[in-house]
Amino acid sequence: MEEMKKIVEERRQQVMKSMPVLTADELRLKRTRELQAKISATLAGKPDLLAGTNFFKSLQAQSALTVTPPVSKPTPLILDNEGRTIDLVTGKAVTLEQRGPTLKANIRAKRREDFKAVQDKVADEVRGEEPADFYDARVTSKQPTRSRRTLFKFHEKGTFVKMGQMIRATAQLEKLQGEIAQAAKKTGITSATALARIAPKKNDSVDSGMIPEVEWWDYPLAQNQEMLDPDSADFASRMDKAVTNLVEHPVQLAPSIDKDKPVALPMMLTQKERKKLRRQSRREKLKEEQEKQRLGLAAPPEPKVKMANLMRVLGSEAVQDPTKVEAQVRAQIAKRRKTHETANATRKLSEAEKRQKKVKKMKEDTTEEVQIAIYRVKDLTHPAKKFKVETNANQLHMTGVVALNKEINIVVVEGGPKQQKKFKRLMLNRIKWNDEKTRGEAAEASSLSEVGSSMAKSCELVWEGSAKKRHFGPVKFKVCPADTAARDLFKKHGVEEYWDLAYGAAILESTDY
Repeated sequence: MEEMKKIVEERRQQVMKSMPVLTADELRLKRTRELQAKISATLAGKPDLLAGTNFFKSLQAQSALTVTPPVSKPTPLILDNEGRTIDLVTGKAVTLEQRGPTLKANIRAKRREDFKAVQDKVADEVRGEEPADFYDARVTSKQPTRSRRTLFKFHEKGTFVKMGQMIRATAQLEKLQGEIAQAAKKTGITSATALARIAPKKNDSVDSGMIPEVEWWDYPLAQNQEMLDPDSADFASRMDKAVTNLVEHPVQLAPSIDKDKPVALPMMLTQKERKKLRRQSRREKLKEEQEKQRLGLAAPPEPKVKMANLMRVLGSEAVQDPTKVEAQVRAQIAKRRKTHETANATRKLSEAEKRQKKVKKMKEDTTEEVQIAIYRVKDLTHPAKKFKVETNANQLHMTGVVALNKEINIVVVEGGPKQQKKFKRLMLNRIKWNDEKTRGEAAEASSLSEVGSSMAKSCELVWEGSAKKRHFGPVKFKVCPADTAARDLFKKHGVEEYWDLAYGAAILESTDY
């Protein structure tokens, strides 16, 4: 088998060597000649096919021509003494075609180069035209250039390592502070310190450090310590002169709020009584109109004709010309309807009047007395709860403030009795403070519910009372990171006792449980 393969390979090599190696052009020329010879032989066997034409002769003449393959050679480059390209035949200078860039980046670069060249040329021309007295070669004019855009901004080595170290140190510090706070809470140091920070409100008008040894009403009897001795000689005579049967009454001050002023309660009528009053008023009005018509002061009204009572009211007129009478009746009906609609549109309140009516109904007179309520909320971070508190307070036209602290949130609102009643129902009943808690938090809250009912309350009414005037503007949220900042907020408005009351109650409750 191996010998047979060798013999076949040798024969193939011999055949390849005997065959001439043709190029592509020679092979194409050979095939063209073979095709022309084949066509000539076919047409020679059928001379009657192309009788009377010279097609055959022309084809033979073409076949006789020798087809030379095209030769593609580079055109020689001939330069003259000055280095210009010249034509080989004529000897004249030839301008070669310059190919420009096709990529946009290269096109923009070429444009920049051309523009810079033109700028330099113009600058040279201008500098050449300027007189020497006004040109200083030391001053260079900087051309406006666009700042290069930085694609990458690399961080220095170790930047993120330092950031990680700072984060770990902060977390470790917070953990340590939490452990210290837990230990202080167990020992009671935290609650004692917080209560010590709550200072009672001082009255600036009375100096607590200047307490007299003897009051002014006892001064005539005891100007010094010896005068109080009953064994002294003139003790009895002094007492007889100083002590009389007259009583000195303090000066009566007018109360800020007159509680004895009679309040006119509005009379509320039932629906049956309101209908009765309406019938009576309409009857009186109708009697007055009839009396005016009887005296001739007012014209009697036209008969109220309808399509139903047309024949009964008009009688013979309706029989004589029913079409005309029907048109008149329909015109009267349209007129009555238009009058009714016009009167309704006149009585209808505009949008501004409707808003004013609603505001007037909601607002209350607080010129003499303002009702105040203080609420303590355990968690007021949820935006939906904050929105409800702020929106309802503004809709009720109440004033106050909401102090947000990490330990306690205090809501202070000022308004009338009706406003306070609605806002109290919102804070204690309508808002579900524990809805947004997770399952774990809900289970923890249910386990701690046995400790006490006050701990489970998320919102609690601390105090409600009255004052002579308002201390705050529209309800707004104030973030107070520290207890001192929250107390300063209330002190700014002159009611720091609100914070002391709510904060002290919260601390006492936390220490009890």
